[in-house]
Amino acid sequence: MRHSISTILALLLLAGAASNTLAGPLVCSTSTSCGFLYDGSDFRTINIAAAHGTYLILHDINNSGQIVGHYGLGMFPEVGFVYSAGRITTLEVPGAFSTRAHGINEAGQVVGDYEDPDTGNRSGFLYDNGVFTRILAPGSSFTIATDINNSGQIVGFFADATGQHPFLYDAGGFTPINVSGDNPAAWGINDRGQIVGGFADLTAGLNRGFLYDAGTITPIDPPGGLNTRMFKINNAGQIVGSSGVGALGGAHGFVYQNGVFTPIDVPGAASTMANAINDSGQIVGTVEIFVPEPSSMFLLSAGLAAFGAGVRRRQRRRREPIRNLSQNFD
Repeated sequence: MRHSISTILALLLLAGAASNTLAGPLVCSTSTSCGFLYDGSDFRTINIAAAHGTYLILHDINNSGQIVGHYGLGMFPEVGFVYSAGRITTLEVPGAFSTRAHGINEAGQVVGDYEDPDTGNRSGFLYDNGVFTRILAPGSSFTIATDINNSGQIVGFFADATGQHPFLYDAGGFTPINVSGDNPAAWGINDRGQIVGGFADLTAGLNRGFLYDAGTITPIDPPGGLNTRMFKINNAGQIVGSSGVGALGGAHGFVYQNGVFTPIDVPGAASTMANAINDSGQIVGTVEIFVPEPSSMFLLSAGLAAFGAGVRRRQRRRREPIRNLSQNFD
């Protein structure tokens, strides 16, 4: 069944200057965070008008420059969106309490997750040509879809009675990715099938990034980093992510390739999250203008929270069915 999505024309406020600096102080139109685009030489802040929310997270960018993410206003519903050619198009799964867009490929297919207003559980979705399709791993309490490559392979993570598991969804079946550690999550996949993500090492008291390539898991940590996540990987094998230097305080973005970490920190920001990189090397992410304890932006992106925990009153919306992907489990 086809569903339309509401389109709003919203002005993106862009500010930039040469030599990796911003023109004047960093200003976010929202009260806590805004997005950025970095092309290797210039940073540009991306603000959605304050009326749309108090925080903004940019999750992915494709080679056409289309950007997906979500914004929110405190405890009010989160709204997913696609930004393309100066236009913001909101993505809201029909009947959902909140929707977040995490990944986009060259065909414009978008994956993400949404919250059921009755149960509070989250399910993944694929949005393709006006159609939302539900992604739900069999037996899971929640399923989060985080990225999609140009072959239509989808990665993410789900939780069941045995814990949290990264997955690859391909050709109608879910395949779990076995990562040692607590609460592992897959966040990115490229066209070569390389997958990146993160997990918690509770014994050591830190979070670690990983690369999954041809069946091999390789942990990746920047020197001195404690809270590390690998979010996306392009077809050149460049990985972007973020790492904190302590349990509290701001995050620092980075690009990782061939054993070398290159820092990505927006001038004037208290915290920088590098969330995605396309094949042209353009990077998008999110910055905070202050550092809460711990960094709320890091927690919003980490994917380790108990999604079903907590009860809050939800406004009921008109419920409409969405299609379901085949729920085979390999």
